Amino acid sequence: MTAKDPTEQVVLKYLTLFGAEIQKTQTCYEILAPLELAKALEGLPYPNKNQYRFSFQPCDDPEVEVIRPGSSRLERIVGTIRQKSFFARAFFPGSPLAPSLLVHFKVVYLTDQRLEELLLLNMDLMTGEIQKLTLKQLSLWGEAQREPGDAHVLSAKISYEDAFQTLCSHVKSLALSRERDWARSARIRWREAILDLESHYQRALRERGGEEKALERERRLRELEMRYRPRILAIPLNFALVYTPMGTSV
Repeated sequence: MTAKDPTEQVVLKYLTLFGAEIQKTQTCYEILAPLELAKALEGLPYPNKNQYRFSFQPCDDPEVEVIRPGSSRLERIVGTIRQKSFFARAFFPGSPLAPSLLVHFKVVYLTDQRLEELLLLNMDLMTGEIQKLTLKQLSLWGEAQREPGDAHVLSAKISYEDAFQTLCSHVKSLALSRERDWARSARIRWREAILDLESHYQRALRERGGEEKALERERRLRELEMRYRPRILAIPLNFALVYTPMGTSV
């Protein structure tokens, strides 16, 4: 499968941005969705599933859901994109005003358990300096305005795309510097779950044998990996292009 179809591109990008784990197989994409994404995909406050098998081409497998233009699943995804998409622009008192990119990230430390933290990062588009802010520090900038008024507005030297990529790398370094106990304990639970599974299938294969049980075992092992494997998701919640007096530091 190649991601050339516009529907496929949009859906995969949406799933990635909202923290899904995606594994590509020969016939479909296997999806493990975080809780908030599962809520959006199901349109329910308490979804009863968070694992999916999606395809964008006709598929004979009844367990694979085909997403195509006009399907209810695609309509729900498009609706969520419209609702969640958020980019603001704000000018703060002073002159000259220098541009910066302000991004609110949710960092998720995901295994069979879930830890979350929120990070507010601001990157100066003139100098490349990155600041980690609190909402209290943000309030010190003053009251935001929709227009700059008489202030002189400086042009950015760093593109939004480059700034965002740099902020993502910075979030990654912050997340990786966190204490790793959450990952070590998950790997212990993962090993225990594998031992239990292997014990079950060793008995089943001795009693019944057959290729079907072997394939089922491989599928269950992949499910355990998707459930327990430690991973870090950095999800951008919203963006703002802000203009603050040149040299502003908090």
